[in-house]
Amino acid sequence: MIRSIFILNNQDILMERHYMQPVSREIPQNFALISSKYANKNEVPSVIIVNEVPVAHLSQDQLTFVAILGYDCNAYAPLQFLQRLTIIFNTYGGCTVDNIQDNYFILYQVLEEVCDGGYPLTTDMGVLTQIVPVTTSWKDEIDQFMKSNSKNTKTTSMQSNIIRDLPHEAMTVVWRPRDITHSMQSVTSTLIERLHVVCDESGLSKAINCQGTLELDCLLSGNPELNVTFVNHAPILDASLAKNVQITPWNRDKSLQLLPLDGPQVACCYKAIVDSNRLPLMTKVEQQLKNGRKEFIVSLNYLNVLPKNELGTPKIENICVTIPLADYDLQSETTNDGTTQMNLAEANRWIMWKAKLTDGRAQLVIRLEPRKVGHIARLPVVNVQYNITNYVASGLACNPISFTNNTGKIFQKYAGNVEVEIEVKN
Repeated sequence: MIRSIFILNNQDILMERHYMQPVSREIPQNFALISSKYANKNEVPSVIIVNEVPVAHLSQDQLTFVAILGYDCNAYAPLQFLQRLTIIFNTYGGCTVDNIQDNYFILYQVLEEVCDGGYPLTTDMGVLTQIVPVTTSWKDEIDQFMKSNSKNTKTTSMQSNIIRDLPHEAMTVVWRPRDITHSMQSVTSTLIERLHVVCDESGLSKAINCQGTLELDCLLSGNPELNVTFVNHAPILDASLAKNVQITPWNRDKSLQLLPLDGPQVACCYKAIVDSNRLPLMTKVEQQLKNGRKEFIVSLNYLNVLPKNELGTPKIENICVTIPLADYDLQSETTNDGTTQMNLAEANRWIMWKAKLTDGRAQLVIRLEPRKVGHIARLPVVNVQYNITNYVASGLACNPISFTNNTGKIFQKYAGNVEVEIEVKN
């Protein structure tokens, strides 16, 4: 949310527009003092804290556009808005002091239209020029003719109608240093989902909680902008985004746009609804009488065979069953594969079974005796944990990532992993 916009020339405030409650002019003035301490404007952090208020800024030609932000504002969104604002000002005469002095009323109308209630409103030039017409005069026509015939088209905006630099090159952000180079460029996208399943003794799921993350490992040169689109993008709509990521809600593809870190980062966290039919294993706990004693049978069975997908063939790994024995004594235990491991520590007593599926099933038979006389011999809570590689339970999938301001060859890799924890309650 953008609270106010200030336009500065060095330490002079030329224009200001408040979209919510008025903001004290002391904030942009203190920002100007802080930025004046830097020898190079590009070294000033793109988002800094001034008087305990986050401030985003962008310099273009003679002007510095300063946005006073709310605490719930994304870091990337106001920078993109300010970049769009510089393009609009160039269309309405340029980012110069003389242009503001000559067309103050028109530019103030522009500031009123581009933002409403702290959120960007009208930034499309085709619509904006219909609301606020661009004034022309004989002097403007002569200046425009001189600009188009200038030999040096990249000196200043007063001599050229071409923007001096690309938007991403003109912008510096604190999370991505300038002049990053990699001999081999690559982006690895990994969807990791953690499922917590509560089921009864028969294996029927009562509740499934799915929390996922999108992790990106970017090794890219320069200052690229990434556009990530998804298949089945519903979980992304309510996702918690990183500070350098934004989602454009008016796009049909609901894509994520970000200026990535140099290296690994978590782009977003999301919650999803997962159907029990998308879980490959079913856990059952049964009881039987044998020789007058009660035995408990924990069985794992294939519920569904996961088909091959664009990530590869799903594979179940690291199946581990743990049963706490706080109120019981273990009398005997048998498995179909002989891989039971026991931990009989004094503080924590439990059975840890690293199960291996044979013909799609595994079974553990245990006999427990209550420590207290008269205690009802009911099986404690059974916890089952396993991983599924090359699989995403929610059905979310990343499309090939598109890049802006990067022309080199980029290697893209996609991965998916699901961590399942099943809690069997009696």
